[in-house]
Amino acid sequence: MSSIRHRRRSDGSVSHTVLFRTGGRQSSATFDDLDAAERFRRLVDQLGPEQALAILDRAPASDAPLATLADFAASYIDALTGIEASTRRRYHRMIASPAFAPLSCLPLVAIDVDAVRAWVNGQEDDGAAPKTIANRHGLLSAILADAARRGIIPTNPADGTRLPRGMKAEMVFLTPEQFHTLRSVVPDHYRPLITLLASAGLRWSEATALQVGDLADGAVTVTKAWKKAPSGFRLGPPKTRRANRTVSLAPDLADALTATARGRSRTDLLFTTPSGTPVRHNVFFQHVWAPVTRLASGRPAQDPVSRRRPTSLLDGVKPLPKGQALDVRPRIHDLRHTAASWMIAAGLDLVTVQYMLGHESVTTTADLYGHLLPERRRAAADAMATMLARAQ
Repeated sequence: MSSIRHRRRSDGSVSHTVLFRTGGRQSSATFDDLDAAERFRRLVDQLGPEQALAILDRAPASDAPLATLADFAASYIDALTGIEASTRRRYHRMIASPAFAPLSCLPLVAIDVDAVRAWVNGQEDDGAAPKTIANRHGLLSAILADAARRGIIPTNPADGTRLPRGMKAEMVFLTPEQFHTLRSVVPDHYRPLITLLASAGLRWSEATALQVGDLADGAVTVTKAWKKAPSGFRLGPPKTRRANRTVSLAPDLADALTATARGRSRTDLLFTTPSGTPVRHNVFFQHVWAPVTRLASGRPAQDPVSRRRPTSLLDGVKPLPKGQALDVRPRIHDLRHTAASWMIAAGLDLVTVQYMLGHESVTTTADLYGHLLPERRRAAADAMATMLARAQ
């Protein structure tokens, strides 16, 4: 184990010497800064003297504070602007989690490309999901990029890391006929909500945050969304700047929502549970959506391996017969994908679809749904026809 010896110089200043053994001999490193000495001492004990000395050689100066990733990350996250308080807390939890332990104790100057690659590979070996690894790496890269901008390290060693690729869940695009089948087993109380999601393309957090006053002139205006908070949920701004939008509704849906809103205060939530409480995603999924998709696919509402009981609104609802049952089980978010596919099938251009969905960039819309454009499918078919003709 290493130790620190303090010695007062003739000019009144104090030097701090870290004492340790390497190669069987006594060795030392002296610092003017006590924090730097303490950090170097911990580094010697954690990594061994040889690696600690190599790191010290890479530091900007012999008395540099050798700030660790954990130290720098804490101040970086605290200083971030334009993020929700819940996001700030999540970033702090990520850095403090065991997943970051191999790097968080290291000085920034000790984190190189190989260290980042080893960290990513270690997570993959531990069975972490590709998306989880990508989220952690994204935070690490942002922190190290800031350290590079400040001149603490020469470059960002996390830049360009090849990350594991996961199998992304297939998007389900319901046809109008399939949606009609699905909606036929949805309880009447929730049909307007389901119809809004599938026809207007709102995010779940946006649709369930709508208030009665947001409905006017056959349209809904999105200005808020549900956000996670320490005490549960709160209303905040929607996901992106462009998510603030006004979306026109089909006349039948507008009439149904107007009937739902009649006689209620402008600040009341437009969609609630039968008891008048906010509609939460996890509760809705377990007690309404999962049973509904089971019924629509020809199975009983109650999952035999689940203790979660379907909502009483589904009491007496029978599974659809085989000839009518769906052969897909959409997720709630697939209603948003469905809305996008219907807009494109109706001939709307991608910029209009972007606006309706509230995407920040039309690139996002094109990446997700560009393959649905009829002209792209026709172009692909024409190209294949040309190649087949040459093969005759």
